[in-house]
Formats: sequence, structure tokens, C-alpha cells
Amino acid sequence: MVFRFSNKGGEGGYRFFCQNEEDDDKQRGDFLQLNNFMIYPVEFYINPNESQELFVCFIPKKSGIIEEKVIIACDN
Repeated sequence: MVFRFSNKGGEGGYRFFCQNEEDDDKQRGDFLQLNNFMIYPVEFYINPNESQELFVCFIPKKSGIIEEKVIIACDN
């Protein structure tokens, strides 16, 4: 799935982190590969009124409800 992240405020850098610090080693370059999801890009910078496409791939390894929690942080 593709999500459009739009910046309606000031310029800033954004980065995804795993909620659990022990999962931080799951970042591979500009990808964050969790158990059932992959997020790309994991880090980006956008100016006011710009947008960034975020790609989230769902790769299920079992049936049922599957959740992964991530944190997105901004540097400003």
C-alpha cells in the first residue's frame, strides 16, 4: 500500500523506529523489515507543502489479526 505523507508545517526530517528497542536491528538500509510488514523509506526529509510517498508491504506469515507498532519521530 502507498500512503502520501504531506507536510503542512515547517521543514523537517522524519524517521520510523520500532516501538521495542530490541527490534531496531530490523532496519536494512532504507527499509524497516518487521515480522509481517516492511516500511520504505524509513527516513526522509520534506519541506513545507511537500509530500513523500510511504510504501508499506504486508507479508503475512500466519492467519489472524496481525499488528506491528512503530513510532515516527520528527527532528523539529
